[in-house]
Amino acid sequence: MDIEELYYNKYLKYKTKYLILKSEIITLEQTNPHIQTQIGGKSKSSNNSRYICNPKKNFANICEPNNSGIYKSKESCINDCETKYIKRNLIDAKLARETTQFNMFIQDLMGTTKNKHERLTRQKFKQENMDIYIKGGTVLGLKVLLMIYEKYGNDKIFEEKFNEFQKLELIRDWDFSSYLEGKEITEAYRDNLDKIARIYKLVPRAKTFILYQSKYPIKINDQALFEIAILESDNIVDIELPLTTMKVKINRRNLFQIFMLAKCFYSSDPIDLNVIKHIIKDMRILVPEASNGLFVRHKLSKGNLSEQLIDLIIKFSKGNINLQQFFVTHIQEPNRLLYRLLEKNIPKSDKIKSFLQQNNMLKDKISWLLNTDYIMKQVDMFIQELGGKLDQIITIGLSKNKNKLDIIGDLDIFSEGINFDRIKIEYDTFTDKALNLLRVWFGPVYNKLFEGDEEILENKDSKLVKIMSFMIGKKIFENN
Repeated sequence: MDIEELYYNKYLKYKTKYLILKSEIITLEQTNPHIQTQIGGKSKSSNNSRYICNPKKNFANICEPNNSGIYKSKESCINDCETKYIKRNLIDAKLARETTQFNMFIQDLMGTTKNKHERLTRQKFKQENMDIYIKGGTVLGLKVLLMIYEKYGNDKIFEEKFNEFQKLELIRDWDFSSYLEGKEITEAYRDNLDKIARIYKLVPRAKTFILYQSKYPIKINDQALFEIAILESDNIVDIELPLTTMKVKINRRNLFQIFMLAKCFYSSDPIDLNVIKHIIKDMRILVPEASNGLFVRHKLSKGNLSEQLIDLIIKFSKGNINLQQFFVTHIQEPNRLLYRLLEKNIPKSDKIKSFLQQNNMLKDKISWLLNTDYIMKQVDMFIQELGGKLDQIITIGLSKNKNKLDIIGDLDIFSEGINFDRIKIEYDTFTDKALNLLRVWFGPVYNKLFEGDEEILENKDSKLVKIMSFMIGKKIFENN
């Protein structure tokens, strides 16, 4: 017998004695209410009830006193029974299969798995530990819900406030993400992750970045209820506003709680408000540093924009670097301004502000909440300035007797870094407000260079000509 086997046999011997002794003590406690016992150095009175777990009951009643219970306190019972309660709810709501897929995959990526097979999988594919977050509009909803709990959680009107909150429809799909700071996503790296994802029957859904969904995903409002993205970095230029950038860092415990919240807001079953309170009270939501609804920046990230355009932005903002960063982000990808800002983020901000005001929750200024009147005024003024700058470039070119193609070349240099293709892709979602901004932006270009001149549209090498050709085809400039 080797030394390891010897020690193991001794462990089994003393473990058996301990369990027999513990059983005898429990029997004494249950039959004699006056007896006191001491196990592991801790004195205990048997007047304290034991608890049993019943995950089929409402959350408030999953742990109840019972002399034959295995739990010595209600807290220890809830800590164990919570997971069983959540699993039972996911099964009832037919979410168990997909949440299990994401749970196992995410645990694997985080390196927190306890399953031997999964540990071997990690070793085989050499997967490092990742930080995983839940992000997006749903986290904004959780932030508002936490504010409601902090003010009304112990009040009888919590249910009323919660029902009003649901009408905001802030919580829908659940987007997980991980950011590989300083690490490049190579084809080999992506192939490696794809192999791990396939183990859990998750499939890639994007080409320019890594995104996984279930092969046949559960959907809400025609979007996958769950997905996870793996990104190279959280680039400053690519993040729009603080209210869209809140995160919750995932760990083993709150991952199950996230799935429970998803069930509550997805299922048509009545929502158990006790479990909502239990989960949201400990939810730690990461909110970026913000002021007046904009990111607080100490250094401007210029993205890919031309120095001429950056100079215009800096001059316009009069030293407000937070506003400068806002315009860099929203002009580089103009759909962010023309669609997401106008049709999503401004209405969402106004809706939240109105809700908070009506429920006496807006006493202090909220740094992450967008000042929509201010930002819309700045947008109108800047687009006017931008259109005026294009007009100035054309006027100077004409005064120097430049031909139209050379002037277009100057405009292309000024507009370098703007992804005009995003205007084409999102055009059908634009409302009159967005179309009017486009007219102010590009109107001088149309009036002085393109109107009545079809020959100029043949210059297919110019990005400006391509977007102008597209908008002319949409007849955006007619009768304006």
